[in-house]
Amino acid sequence: MKGRLISRSHSKTWMLACLLIVGVNGVAQKALAQEYTDTVTTQAQESIDLNSSPLSPEDSMAQITSVSQLKDVQPNDWAFQALQSLVERYGCIAGYPDSNYRGNRALSRYEFAAGVNACLDRVNELITTATSDLATREDLAILQKLQSEFAPELATLRSRVDSLEAKTDEIKANQFSTTTKLSGLLIVGIQGRTSNRGDVNPRDGQKDTDDAGTNTNVISLGQLYLTSQITPRSYLFTGLLDGKGTTAPRFTNSVSRNDVLLGYEFPTDNLIVSDLNFHWLVTDKLAVMVGTEGVSMPTAFRGPNRVESAATGPLSYFAQRNPILNMGYGHGGIAIDWQFAKRASLQAIYTSYQPGNPGKGSGLFDGTTTTGVQLLLTPTDTLDLSLYYVNNYSSDGCLLTFVGDECLTTVNTTTAKSAPL
Repeated sequence: MKGRLISRSHSKTWMLACLLIVGVNGVAQKALAQEYTDTVTTQAQESIDLNSSPLSPEDSMAQITSVSQLKDVQPNDWAFQALQSLVERYGCIAGYPDSNYRGNRALSRYEFAAGVNACLDRVNELITTATSDLATREDLAILQKLQSEFAPELATLRSRVDSLEAKTDEIKANQFSTTTKLSGLLIVGIQGRTSNRGDVNPRDGQKDTDDAGTNTNVISLGQLYLTSQITPRSYLFTGLLDGKGTTAPRFTNSVSRNDVLLGYEFPTDNLIVSDLNFHWLVTDKLAVMVGTEGVSMPTAFRGPNRVESAATGPLSYFAQRNPILNMGYGHGGIAIDWQFAKRASLQAIYTSYQPGNPGKGSGLFDGTTTTGVQLLLTPTDTLDLSLYYVNNYSSDGCLLTFVGDECLTTVNTTTAKSAPL
């Protein structure tokens, strides 16, 4: 039987392509190819006798383990990668004893069949080896039984997952903003005091002042916060606040004005801006806060008292934190936070009570201003130690701590009564 091929190079190309495709889906043994005598008639056409005698035994091919063992195969050959895969990955290509591949030699049908068979045998061998550790029929039967037993639970779980995915899509579609997070709190309290009398200025040991606010009333505080991401290391914090109700009237005097003040007591005439400040993480250990509202020691310092929130902390404003941190009641200014060691940090602040008022006794530098520094040490995860230094300048003699007798007083020479400076 004779077959007709267009050219030597084309026939070899066809053989390599077939071997490559087979190699992807299977494995091979070494292919033993035999050479037959060529009867070339022209460059364009040639007839190959497929029944011609094979090569002598001394010309038979030998199995190789690396394509580099073939001296006549170069990396720039167009079929180099295919040969490399078949030799080194599947081991189903052999070379001649003289270490040549003879890639330009014509391919007989017998050689092609032998090569394909060797590669398929190798593929089957690898498949058998790779699947020897897989699940057995008994394992599959057990899995099917478990699947049947827990089918209701799986169906319920699938329904819940589908519901969560639907809710997630709804939240994404109706989210407040992609860069701003909205949060807030609402506190509503009912307070009342029994009739009592107090000893106020002059302190003479006599309870001579009546408490005028003994009726029960409602006090509420609502806050909304907007945290807007500016960059990965900075954000703008905005707070809105509205408060209704108060514990006043208290004792009938103008000095002890902060007795019985509650932690969530902040009456306002309308909605106000309670926070407007920019936070920037300059380095991994240094942060800066600057703004016109909400720049104060309670917000800038890391407090050793971790229970100081109006929502979850003590009812009394006095018990929320060290009163020295309330001094000056700063609104606008600048603060820094420096983590100079693993368990040690330093915070500093300069803030003004009325930074936006240019009048006398106001502004950034002429009004009530506060400069503060805190050294915070954390020897263990459950222990904080802090050291404060606070310098407060008050234009009227009142420290604005809103705790106890916060005003420095003197005797008015005209009225002969004690009054704030």
